[in-house]
Amino acid sequence: METLFGIVIGYVLRGTTGSQGFSEVLEQSKAVTESDEFRGLVRAMRHHGVTVLHDLSVTLAQRAEGFAGLLEPEPLPDPPNPWAHWGMSPGGKEGPD
Repeated sequence: METLFGIVIGYVLRGTTGSQGFSEVLEQSKAVTESDEFRGLVRAMRHHGVTVLHDLSVTLAQRAEGFAGLLEPEPLPDPPNPWAHWGMSPGGKEGPD
């Protein structure tokens, strides 16, 4: 990695000292980035990236739902009739203490 970094730095420094080759590389790279083909490639890469991120988010959401299902306890039983709370009878009167 350091070797690659050194090559790039050396090429840039050589280019800034007046090397005509570096100026030609800059001109050609500018011509490539302004072409319709390059713009089409960038557009296609963006679309692909959006599609991949969407599919990834859907997959992660499905996995999260499955994982949450494993962590949830068994559902609680239905609550008793309202009159059964606090010792009340079905008629609404208090039962024996």
